[in-house]
Amino acid sequence: MCKPKDDLRKDCRLMEFNNLVNRYLKIDPEARRRQLYIRTYAVVPLNEECGLIEWVPNLHGLRLILSKLYKLKGLFVTGREIKAMMPAKTATYEEKLNIFINKFLPRFPPIFMNGLK
Repeated sequence: MCKPKDDLRKDCRLMEFNNLVNRYLKIDPEARRRQLYIRTYAVVPLNEECGLIEWVPNLHGLRLILSKLYKLKGLFVTGREIKAMMPAKTATYEEKLNIFINKFLPRFPPIFMNGLK
C-alpha cells in the first residue's frame, strides 16, 4: 500500500526493532514454548513524505481496537468532545496538567489489558 503524506522512517525502525525482539523470543525457551512473536510487516520509506507498507490481511489498528473497547464500556468519546476538552493554546503548564488529570484521565482509563482477558 502506498502511503502519501506520512514519514514512514519511524515505522521502518520499529519493524527493525520488532524483528530483533523476535530473534530474542526464539532464543528464550519459555517464549518459544508459548510461541510468542510480534507480527511484522514490510515498510519501505521512499522519502520524508511517502512510502510503501505491506498490506496485512485481517489486521486491526490499535486505534480501532481501543475504540471498540471503550464503546463496550460506555466510555467512547468523539473527536468533537475531545476538542472541547482541550485547553487553550495560551494555557499555562499547570492549567494543561490540571485538564489532563481531571478531564482526560477519567475519560480514558486503562482498558487495553482488560480487553485481552
